[in-house]
Amino acid sequence: MLIALAPAIALAVLYVPGIPDISIKSASAVLLYGTISTLLATQARQAGKRREPSLKEEWGGWPSMMIFRHRDNHIDPITKTNLHAAMAKVVPSTFAPTPVQEAQDPAGCDNVYLAWSEHLRKIARNQDKKYPHVFRESMSYGFHRNLYGLKLFGIALLVLAAGVTGVVAWQKWLSVQSLPRPELICLGAFFSLLLFWIFAVTRNSVKRAAYDYASRLLDDCVPEFSLKKTKPKKSE
Repeated sequence: MLIALAPAIALAVLYVPGIPDISIKSASAVLLYGTISTLLATQARQAGKRREPSLKEEWGGWPSMMIFRHRDNHIDPITKTNLHAAMAKVVPSTFAPTPVQEAQDPAGCDNVYLAWSEHLRKIARNQDKKYPHVFRESMSYGFHRNLYGLKLFGIALLVLAAGVTGVVAWQKWLSVQSLPRPELICLGAFFSLLLFWIFAVTRNSVKRAAYDYASRLLDDCVPEFSLKKTKPKKSE
């Protein structure tokens, strides 16, 4: 949200009297900052959550479930076979679907994969300190999702701020016949931020973050003992 509001903050610093002199060390400033930050974080999260249904429909499900599919190529077939065998052992009432079964009943197999995904996510949620890497990837996904949810708002505010800055710069040029440096710096920063919104904040960036989370979930939370090969018995 702070990234989206960056143009408005820049305008306030430039043109609102007294803003640069506000002491952030005062207790009232800290309290105000904490309150506003919480509100902004909530709004950013809601903006991201509103985008999730359309993302899920486009992707065909959640990556934490889709990564188990035989037709998903994010994991090699041999590792996937071992993962299926491991998950079928630890999640009751599930089985390891074959590629043929998946092709014949994709919805039924997706229910199995969803149960596996929920099982792993529950483990990660209940033991977040044990799986810090999963927690970090979850935060990364939430960041990319929320940023994508704010994309239109961020671009609209950016264009508005650039327009205001451009008008002020033009007026200063007419009065003093020289380009004002602060406005030029802001316009350059606004252009860079526009490129960021257009090319870095995309549906694919959210999908990559979601798959990174799914991969880390499998790497850290799948029971290791289920993946170990049974040692051959020694001959007497």
